[in-house]
Amino acid sequence: MRPVDPARQAERVQQILNAALECFREKGFHGAAMSVICRKAGMSPGHVYHYFRSKEDLIEAIIEEDIRRSEERMTTLLGGEDTYQALNDAMSCLWEKLDEGLKGALEGEIMAEATRNPRIAKIVRDREQRFRTMLGDLLKAAQARGSIDPEPDPYGFATLLVELVSALKIADDAGTGIDREQVVEAMRFMLRRCLAPRERQVASRADTP
Repeated sequence: MRPVDPARQAERVQQILNAALECFREKGFHGAAMSVICRKAGMSPGHVYHYFRSKEDLIEAIIEEDIRRSEERMTTLLGGEDTYQALNDAMSCLWEKLDEGLKGALEGEIMAEATRNPRIAKIVRDREQRFRTMLGDLLKAAQARGSIDPEPDPYGFATLLVELVSALKIADDAGTGIDREQVVEAMRFMLRRCLAPRERQVASRADTP
């Protein structure tokens, strides 16, 4: 038996996930048959089914990869001393992730599928909980360092941000005419008022006409 090459195996998995994501975006969750995904990946059904037994398995893996990238990015953004500024920077690149992972065109469909499919519903719930916990932990650590206001509940505020961003992304994809720059600026204002250290809040109010 040939030894397993982990690098080659990871490459094949990524190849399948990329093909699945493209098919889901083009045809939707229900319209993208596993046979179509196999052809897009350039692999036999046996190869694909060796790694993923169903479309739900593929969605779960795509979400996991999306969470991993988000965790890395959030840790980098909020791991420094100036968490308030890092949060402001995060708002600037908020919309860059609209078309990554499950964001953008597929996000709304997956949320709709979650109302019908118990497994997808659990995957989505687990994802949202991990995002909330991750952001809440980072905000709590920032409060302990004195980087942001210690008064707001970090996990409550994390829930607010996660749900707000999720709703805005779905609305943007629906073509509601959201002005992205306007929304980012409004979120910066909210962060400045709610999370900035007390002395910054006082200075900000003093500078406001």
